[in-house]
Amino acid sequence: MISPVAAFYAASFAIPMVCLFTLCFWRAEGFAMIPDFALSNYAKIAASSLYRGLILRTIVLGLVTACIVMPAAFTLSYMMRFVFERQARLVLQLILLSLFSGYLVRIYAWRTILGKQGLLNAMLQWLGLTE
Repeated sequence: MISPVAAFYAASFAIPMVCLFTLCFWRAEGFAMIPDFALSNYAKIAASSLYRGLILRTIVLGLVTACIVMPAAFTLSYMMRFVFERQARLVLQLILLSLFSGYLVRIYAWRTILGKQGLLNAMLQWLGLTE
């Protein structure tokens, strides 16, 4: 039962991560990647205060986010299970609806850009490429 899930996980997560891990040891010359085992990329990261600051800020931001979200998620799940047993499905649907709001905004933005009266079509008409 778990083998299809494991295969999907390997195809969509593990394989790209292994490829990325392999690429991090290659060296770059211009826009070309030279396949050899070099730790120079890690030496650049360790020597640069910019990268150290970015890594530190990323870790701190992740920890702060986890510290805020985890108690809220556990509290909400506890309340859905034990306090609002009958309304749990409605609460879950409202939470999922809020997650789709960004998707809807993106759809309308693309529709505005690519529609008949959109920005792209207006520019193509102005250039005389379409009617």
